[in-house]
Amino acid sequence: MRVHSGVKPYHCFHCKQCFVRKADLQRHTGVHSNDRPHHCPVCRKSFKYKYGLSMHFKLHKGEGHECLVCKKSFSTRHILERHMSTHAERRIYRCSVCKVAFSERNCLSQHTKLHTEERPRPYECHVCKKKFITRHDLERHCRTHTGEKPYQCATCEKAFSDRGDLTRHLVVHSGEKRYMCTICNKAFTMQSSLKTHARVHTGDKPYPCIICKKTFSQKANVARHMKIHGTRKVM
Repeated sequence: MRVHSGVKPYHCFHCKQCFVRKADLQRHTGVHSNDRPHHCPVCRKSFKYKYGLSMHFKLHKGEGHECLVCKKSFSTRHILERHMSTHAERRIYRCSVCKVAFSERNCLSQHTKLHTEERPRPYECHVCKKKFITRHDLERHCRTHTGEKPYQCATCEKAFSDRGDLTRHLVVHSGEKRYMCTICNKAFTMQSSLKTHARVHTGDKPYPCIICKKTFSQKANVARHMKIHGTRKVM
């Protein structure tokens, strides 16, 4: 009933954020702690979240999914499939409507939404009232309020609120640089890094200082600049 009434009796002592359920508060408190209570019984590596340990432990049990090209193992088939696309830029996922092809399944999934009509959004966030088409989308959104990051990298232990963010992050550890600048041929592991780099050539500076109107090519640069004005606020 609290979901409908809006009552949030569970308070975080660190940031004062409130939650409807005690379980949500318990998951959220991990954000403020450096504790890693989940230990691998084989190699004693520790993890902040149980999910991270579970994914890591599969590698010890021989349940990992091996890449047939480079023999690297991954904890899930989904991550393996994404990794395989780094060995060949074949665009095997094709849109059945407009025939545009993609090298990754999730890119095709996002694209197909452009062809679908507006669908009902029955799942509503009890915090901000934003509505979603699927329960999964709602659960993913709710983590922006709870601060929960259940998807942990088994290599560097960095945690993410969304499985897709973790999958994209794993490319960093592969060392493969599949995104190349068409102007200077410099390569990057992440598409976002290539996009940022491209501004060196285009001169694009989309991040303005809200006080003096000076513009910057990267958000981090405008954040550092704002300290001159005695503030850290970035639009």
